Amino acid sequence: MLENFTAVQAALKLSEEEWLTITRNSIEASFAAPERKAELLDWVESVAR
Repeated sequence: MLENFTAVQAALKLSEEEWLTITRNSIEASFAAPERKAELLDWVESVAR
């Protein structure tokens, strides 16, 4: 999976904010329970600061 992210970054040169948007959208679109989504989004925000 890391290889895929590395290839995307090499090709598209995404900013940190673009990666955060992709991450947030992935969590929101997942089949996880709402409580788990909230936990994950909180964690992403805590490490993105």
